[in-house]
Amino acid sequence: MATNKLCSFCTLHRIIRDIHREPRNKYNSLNSPHATAEPFAQQIEQLSPTFTFGEQGDPSEFLIFLLDRLVSCLKINEVIVDINSSIQPIQQIFGLNIVSIIECKICFKRSSVDTWESILSLPISSYSNLNESRSVYFSIEELKNGDLYSCSNCGKRVPSNKIFKINKGSPVIFFHLKRFDHNVKLNSTRKINVVIAYPETIILDYYFDETNRQSNKENEDYSFIYKLNSVIVHQGEYVTNGHEFAYVRAPDGYWYKADDELATPVHLDSVLNHNDAYILCYVKMPQDSIYLSDDEPISSPIYTSSILISSTPTVSYKCFDKACDIYEDV
Repeated sequence: MATNKLCSFCTLHRIIRDIHREPRNKYNSLNSPHATAEPFAQQIEQLSPTFTFGEQGDPSEFLIFLLDRLVSCLKINEVIVDINSSIQPIQQIFGLNIVSIIECKICFKRSSVDTWESILSLPISSYSNLNESRSVYFSIEELKNGDLYSCSNCGKRVPSNKIFKINKGSPVIFFHLKRFDHNVKLNSTRKINVVIAYPETIILDYYFDETNRQSNKENEDYSFIYKLNSVIVHQGEYVTNGHEFAYVRAPDGYWYKADDELATPVHLDSVLNHNDAYILCYVKMPQDSIYLSDDEPISSPIYTSSILISSTPTVSYKCFDKACDIYEDV
């Protein structure tokens, strides 16, 4: 089938390789040819029939389809990073492993199901900040009336409580702010123009499942702390119309606005709490970066006019060679 011809991993690999043609992870905009994602865009319908080449689409849907396709590409080619783990490489890097817990209110038996969420979509219409919206996602939902739970222990449908908890947090997580509300009856979509405050640093320990806290030992007590790494902004009233750009934190810690082919340095104040923020990307902080000293918390760098000369590391992993070789002619 045509949908199997696109290897999103190989396509992204080529784009990154085109950016980093020079050694030592440097990008010289004057001497290097410009990298382009146009070949990927021309095959966008193979990623999902939802998209059409030359037409604007929803960036949150694109990100979901892209990550799912990356998982499929590596799974098909049996790429293995950890032979003791059934989790795919992409799932080890992006997203959250969410456990859905249902507790019967009659016998108190608990059942749970684990799922990988590449992006958390959060409601924003009645909230003013990311913490409120996130808390609603992880709050207890009472299942009753037409939503009764079929309890195997009680042998009947019973009222119960349902809650989502984080089982495992990957190094990179995305929050999708649900700015577009679709009215099925009117077949129309409106944009929710509310300001959602979001911090530079978030702590997710409260949302982790207590029984799985011990599995998050890589950063000890700091394994639940994430720092803002990028923001996708959508300007305009419709998801298929308007303008999109991104704020990106570079490896040097400074922030840049990436707007089409132009990248300019910006203050952190311009990044935080943007009126049209649509997707937030947070990256897990290693323990040694939490504090500069025992009593001096780490802070964001001051604005600089420096030009960005480095970005994605040029690291080659042999475990991915097989996938790239198979799709070389795509």
